[in-house]
Amino acid sequence: MGSVAAATILRWVFLVRVPGIFLTSAVTCCILTLEFNYKKRGAVSISGVHHIKLPVSDVANSRAWWERVLEFETSIEFVENGVVEGVALRHAGCQTEVALRRDPDRARALSGFDAAALLVPSRNDVPRWAARFDDLGQPYGGIVQGHNGGAVLVGLHDPDGIEIRLYAD
Repeated sequence: MGSVAAATILRWVFLVRVPGIFLTSAVTCCILTLEFNYKKRGAVSISGVHHIKLPVSDVANSRAWWERVLEFETSIEFVENGVVEGVALRHAGCQTEVALRRDPDRARALSGFDAAALLVPSRNDVPRWAARFDDLGQPYGGIVQGHNGGAVLVGLHDPDGIEIRLYAD
């Protein structure tokens, strides 16, 4: 990075909340709205997260899990050479999409890691989701208190073992 470019960045403003989703992965650190003020070019901003992309070993199996367990719906299929290599999923009321991309090695590497925390509307919704998972026979680790006093459902794992949390402030 040149000294001119470094000198033009004046500040980063981090907002903890992004509408519809929180991410906890350093790889996906775009969870935060960043404002860059440039001396010569004017201010630019980021207004949220368009999508998150998770690696999966089996697109069909993972898509079925996201649809059955978390009530997402497929909005796009990414077909390459006649094979579905990825999908984009959307949940009613959530602007951010979740993309699943076939990449077994990376999916294995993320197993056990809490790559995403989905934002639910209120603390009361977290136990409702827990009840849904109980009804489905879907294991999860429980509900804990978040850093800001909210409720967090932990220990929900996709078919590759990647942890998906449900979070409410």
